[in-house]
Amino acid sequence: MTTPTTVLVCGSRSWRDPAPIVRRLDGVLAESGPDLIVMHGAASGADAIAGAWAKAREIEGAGVVNEPHPADWQNATPRRAAGAYRNRAMLAALLAYQEAGRRVLLLGFRIDGRSPGTDDMVGLAKRAGIHGYIVTEKAALR
Repeated sequence: MTTPTTVLVCGSRSWRDPAPIVRRLDGVLAESGPDLIVMHGAASGADAIAGAWAKAREIEGAGVVNEPHPADWQNATPRRAAGAYRNRAMLAALLAYQEAGRRVLLLGFRIDGRSPGTDDMVGLAKRAGIHGYIVTEKAALR
């Protein structure tokens, strides 16, 4: 049975290990069936890994859609707020998918130390009642 699902992947720009991200996205795809949208912020690190996974599955015809949401660094005022604006736009899109009857969830991949964009996105999703899983570097090594 297919459960149309949209997963928002966020994470630290310095995340380098694809294995935990691939493992979790493979699991979501197995649960959802071939109707999976993978949203991400189109940044380096965890977002890029999730985007590459989604693009590869899209090309394979696995029923996955890659949905990048890059920050608009050129037009944001102030520019440093572009990531925060993008995060709010991704949350709005995720909530619209939920309104349309899709299952929605968040997967966050966070390194130790500062990760303000990831923390912002996780906080927004949590306050909106979005179910999520946060994977830390240490947990990914287990």
